Amino acid sequence: MPEYRPESVDADIVVGVDGTDDSYTALDFAMRESAKTGQTVNAVFGWTPSWSTGTDHTHDDEEWRDARHDIERNLIQWVDARYERIGFDRRNLKFTSVKATEYASLLRLGGSAQQIVLARRSMGVVPRWIMGSLHASVAGATDTPVTVVRIEDETDELSDMSETATLASATNGVIMNANANANTRLPQTNVPNVRPSSDPHQDPHLDPEHRPIVVGMDGSESSKHALAFGIREAMINHRSLHAVFCWQMDQMTRITGRKAMSDKGAQILAERFVADAVAEVNIPAELTVQSEAFQLPACRGLLEASRHACWLVVGSGESAARDHDPSALVKRVLDFSECPVTIVH
Repeated sequence: MPEYRPESVDADIVVGVDGTDDSYTALDFAMRESAKTGQTVNAVFGWTPSWSTGTDHTHDDEEWRDARHDIERNLIQWVDARYERIGFDRRNLKFTSVKATEYASLLRLGGSAQQIVLARRSMGVVPRWIMGSLHASVAGATDTPVTVVRIEDETDELSDMSETATLASATNGVIMNANANANTRLPQTNVPNVRPSSDPHQDPHLDPEHRPIVVGMDGSESSKHALAFGIREAMINHRSLHAVFCWQMDQMTRITGRKAMSDKGAQILAERFVADAVAEVNIPAELTVQSEAFQLPACRGLLEASRHACWLVVGSGESAARDHDPSALVKRVLDFSECPVTIVH
């Protein structure tokens, strides 16, 4: 079983930057993490037209060298305006330029990193569904944990009912209002509140300093690695940790081998299942850990949990481990989580 090791923070945080406001949000996230751990932040940029340096592509080494210098100058100016305010040690930042796509650059340099940090691009639900996403592609092609950060004012406004239907399908029934932003939900019935019960007064829009780190558990090897990652980040960020197991009856039948169970009996076994998984880990004495089980689809439960979490950590799942492609659940969580989310293999 992977365990929290306080000394295992030496590897770099690799962050993808491409000149967009979204990617600067990811760089800010990585710098704030480094301010707590002392890790090196490696800002990686491949050649991409989004830098808007005056040309859509570079034809030779001299053009690439000039473009690289312009990119580095933009990054340095941005960092210099912020690093003191967030307590980041400017010496822990390095830039790496690769004359390749951002995807190829991140795979090349992120293999030995502690985590790869990317921003979720601020595009609507349907364009993201049609075009795919860099973060999902990277998460499916590397064994390094991939953290995806949403921009603070992201709204993902839905333009019509067809987008609402797409979103409903993608989130297994968490329906969003087509005339509202992505944080507005229509009233639902029989939707358990995945709010941390240790803090019952907490509102999803208040008291952000007390939101926990939530880890999705399903018994897979990757979810055990996700738990170890979550413990590490909870210790670093001085947060409580909540291990959440979202179950359905067919899943509990496979886990327990019992074909006839009441909902109440299955719930008791599900609570025991996630509690036993947490008990296998060497938990630091100063860390508050809570395990919870909910009878609902995993995607729906994790997205609800993301409304009340400061960070969501999810294993890539057994199917992704076999074919090295992000599972449908992982893709949906990456696209719709309302807090930063890390996918761990």
